Amino acid sequence: MRLLKRSPLDRIFLFIILPLCWAGAQATASGETGPVEKMKTYMNRLASFGFHGTVLVAKEGEVLLHSAYGLAQVNTGIRNSTSTVFSTGSVTKQFTAAAVLLLEMDGKLSTGDSISRFFDNVPEDKAGATVHHLLTHTAGLRSQFGPDDESIARDDLTRIILEAPLDSPVGSHYQYSNAGFSMLAAIVEIVSGTGYEAFLRERLFIPSGMHHTGLELLEIDNRLVSHSHNEGLGFPSPLDRPDNCWHLKGNGGILSTTMDMYRWHMTLQGSDLLSEAARKKMFTPYVREYEDGDSFYGYGWVIEEYRPGARMIWHNGGAVPHGWSCAVYHFVDDGAVIIVFANKPIDGRLPVDDIVQNLARILLEGECTMPPEIVEIKAEEFERYQGRYVLPGGGEIIVEVEDKEIRFKPEGQEAVNVLFPSEYEALLPKYNGMTEKLVNAIASGDYGRARAFFDQRVESAEKWLAMIREWWASFSQLGAFLNVRALGTRMGGGAQTYCELEFERGSVIARFFWMMGKCGGMRSNVEPMYKKLLPLSESRLGGYSLANGQVVRAEFSPGGGLTIVTGERRLRATLMQ
Repeated sequence: MRLLKRSPLDRIFLFIILPLCWAGAQATASGETGPVEKMKTYMNRLASFGFHGTVLVAKEGEVLLHSAYGLAQVNTGIRNSTSTVFSTGSVTKQFTAAAVLLLEMDGKLSTGDSISRFFDNVPEDKAGATVHHLLTHTAGLRSQFGPDDESIARDDLTRIILEAPLDSPVGSHYQYSNAGFSMLAAIVEIVSGTGYEAFLRERLFIPSGMHHTGLELLEIDNRLVSHSHNEGLGFPSPLDRPDNCWHLKGNGGILSTTMDMYRWHMTLQGSDLLSEAARKKMFTPYVREYEDGDSFYGYGWVIEEYRPGARMIWHNGGAVPHGWSCAVYHFVDDGAVIIVFANKPIDGRLPVDDIVQNLARILLEGECTMPPEIVEIKAEEFERYQGRYVLPGGGEIIVEVEDKEIRFKPEGQEAVNVLFPSEYEALLPKYNGMTEKLVNAIASGDYGRARAFFDQRVESAEKWLAMIREWWASFSQLGAFLNVRALGTRMGGGAQTYCELEFERGSVIARFFWMMGKCGGMRSNVEPMYKKLLPLSESRLGGYSLANGQVVRAEFSPGGGLTIVTGERRLRATLMQ
C-alpha cells in the first residue's frame, strides 16, 4: 500500500513557536553543547530505538551532520552508509514538476495547456483539465489506479485514467493524486520524444551532479541499495520492479542518496538549470491542502509557515508495508535544509518527518526531548519478568523476550494508549469498532456493506471488491470463522487497528489501515503490535515515542508489579498468576 502524503488524523504540527511542555523528568537536548553535538546525540540514541537510515543537515550552505545508521540489508548484515541509495517515494514528484517546467522553458508546452493537447479522446468531464491542474492535484483524479509493481504500458494507463469517472470536478479542490503525476510523466515523454527517466537524467540529474539518482537507468552496486526490513515480503529491494511500472512512474520510485538530494536542493537555490520564473512557479502556494490547514501545494512541493512569516518548503514520501520513507525540508528563512531517508518503520510509523522536526528543534531552537540513555544489559536478564500484566481498566500488557529484544505487547486500547501515546487517543476507539464491523460484514458475505468502508479514492469499488474476496479466501484452510477481537488502534501514517481473527482451526493477527475515516488496506499474518523497550537499569526499561517525543518508562517491582509512566500518566499493572 502506498502511503498518502499525510492524513488529517496524522498531521505534521508545526513546532518552532510551540513550548516544550513534556514532563521535566525527560531529558532534553539542552546544556552547554552546541546544536551539532546535540543532533549527533539525538540520532545515536534514536538508532538504539530502531532507526535505520541516513540523515543530512545543512545550514547556510554548510553541511553540519551527514551520518548513517542501522542496516541497509538485514539478510546480509550490510550497514547503511552515507552513499546508500534509498527510495525517494513521492519526493519524485518534484523531479516530474521540474521536467515540465524545463519543457515550458524550451517553449514546448505551457502549464496552462489543456491535457487534450497531449492525449486523444479526452472525455468531456476532463476537457477542462490543464497541466497546472495535474501539477497541483486539482484535476479531480483518483489517487491510484493499480499497484506500484504492476507492469502496465504508458498508453494503457492513460486510457484507463481518462475513461474513469472523476472523483471531483476539475479545479474544484485539492485531492492528492499519484495518477495525475503519472499523466505528467507521460506528457514529458510525448513532448520531449524521449523516455521519462532518460529526460530526468540528461536534463536534471547529470547537470546537478546527481550521479547516484535514478531507477531503471541507475547503475549501482547492490551493496549500496537499502532494502526493506520486512521479512514477510522477503526483504525486497526498491530495484525489484518489472519494466513499465507506470502506476509508479512520475509520482514515485526514483532512488537517491542524502548527498544527491542536497545537490538537488542547491540546484534549486539559483543555478541556471531552472529559470527564476520557473522556480517561482514551482514554489508558489497555489491551493490549500486541507480546509482546516495552513499548508499549500505548489508544483511538487508543499509550502507553509513554520513560524509567523517564516516559510518552509517540503515533501515526503514512503511505502507501507515496505518501510521506505524520505523527507526533504527547506526552512527557507533560516537557510536550513534537513534530508532523511529510512528503510524501516519505528513502532509501525514511517519516521522521517518526525526526525526532521526534532532535528529542526535542536538546530533552530536549541532543544528537543531526547530518547533516554540506555545501559548495556542483555535482554535475557529480563526473562524473569515475562508474563501477562493487567492494567486498572482491564487492558493487558504481555512482556516477552524475543529475538534478543524486550517487547511489551498491548491488548486493549488502554494498554495501547500507555505504550503508544497520541494526542488523538479520544478518536482511536472508534476504529476498533469499525474494524470489527468490517470483518463481520466480510465474514457474512455482505460485500456491499464491507465495500463502503474502503477509500474509493485509492482503488475503484470493483477492485476493492476483488481484493476483499481474495483476502478472505486466503483463510479458507482455517475452517469456519468464529470471532473478531480488536486488540487496539495506534497512530502511524494514519490509524492502524490490530485485531485477532478466530477460526475453527486457528487464529490470525491482521492489521487495518485507516485514513480520513476510510480503510486504505489490510494485511494478515502480521506480527502482534509491540513496543520495544531498552534497559535503563536492572529493573527499569525505557521506550521512546517518536511521534510526540514522549518517553515511556517501565519499572518492575518485587511481587509481580509493573509501573508504567508516560508523561504525566502513571499506571500500575499486576502480573496474572
